[in-house]
Amino acid sequence: MKWDLFISYASEDRIPFVTTLANGLNAQGYKVWYDEFSLVPGDSLRRSIDHGLARSAAGIVVLSPSFFEKEWPQMELSALTGQEVASGKPLVTIWHNMDRDAVARYSPLIADKIAIPSGLGITDVIEKIKQALHARLNRDTSAAIGQFSEGRHHVRSLTFRSLMNFHQIAAYYSAYDLKIKEEFEARPDNCNEDDDDDSHDEAFERRMQAWEGDARRRFGIPPDAYIVPDGPLTSGVVTDIERRLKKWCNGTLGQHGSAALFFDLDHWLDADYLYILYSIPNFSVSPRQREELEHAIAAIGSSKCSEETIPWETLLAKVVASARSQYKGRVVSQRHGQPSDNDPPGSTVNVTPQRKHRRSDLDTQNGHPTVSSLPE
Repeated sequence: MKWDLFISYASEDRIPFVTTLANGLNAQGYKVWYDEFSLVPGDSLRRSIDHGLARSAAGIVVLSPSFFEKEWPQMELSALTGQEVASGKPLVTIWHNMDRDAVARYSPLIADKIAIPSGLGITDVIEKIKQALHARLNRDTSAAIGQFSEGRHHVRSLTFRSLMNFHQIAAYYSAYDLKIKEEFEARPDNCNEDDDDDSHDEAFERRMQAWEGDARRRFGIPPDAYIVPDGPLTSGVVTDIERRLKKWCNGTLGQHGSAALFFDLDHWLDADYLYILYSIPNFSVSPRQREELEHAIAAIGSSKCSEETIPWETLLAKVVASARSQYKGRVVSQRHGQPSDNDPPGSTVNVTPQRKHRRSDLDTQNGHPTVSSLPE
């Protein structure tokens, strides 16, 4: 599952401020990811933010005396101001136990960025965060959501757009694979596979970040749509997803089949299911709007089926249980391989890459990285 927000912070600020903030945001319906973003000396701030923005709709950075005591290089601190522009996603800063003048002593550039003082209290801080995030939402999104949730969509238009969106992402995945191979072939002969030199790693990530922005424009994929590629899709997989998308748009896929399609797109393909199905990027909607669109998936996919309505949460639980039973005790080593005769089309596995762009990708050109089976 993807996240609405990640919080980057100094480990000293975890208790009580960050934990209380995360719990408060969770209570508001946001999925908050913060366990992996406790920063300690030696961490790369830029890499941590990149990692968070790759898997989340938005980021929160808690600036405090403890944060600045990590003695970040000025280049890393300056990157905070440009990160939002590069990713196309909001990055909210909070001043914790310090004011603008104190921040300016460390970085005048960061001090000029609009921030939320923690002294307002958790309730007001959360409200300010919500305002900052919702200010980016498209005013037309609510109308579009109503169209789908009320069944007022045009089937032919929905079919055309969902197939086009899927093909855009499939083409992006193939291009990403070629780019990784290009990086692998350009790697110096004397490069040690275990080399963790930060300069090499950061140079690779900068190239990939620039490539991603250009590729998204070429393939017409909006910045608010999430995609985490892990190799090209085979023709068999593309054909299977196309078949199920057509049935979903026509209302003949059924409730369980629609929930399985959602699960495969989100957990297996690791692509933006809302963008593929509705042309609405996942990172452009609020948690409530996302829930409304997810619930509509089963209704749209079964509109021409004679089925008793099943709650969305029940459908998902059945899909997950089915996937776990199919793959229990197994390790799938080829994520994008052709399903075997014993596997259902579009077989589901859970993929959780650790970073958006991984140098380890350069060491897996003789085969895709190992993918674990569904977690317990």
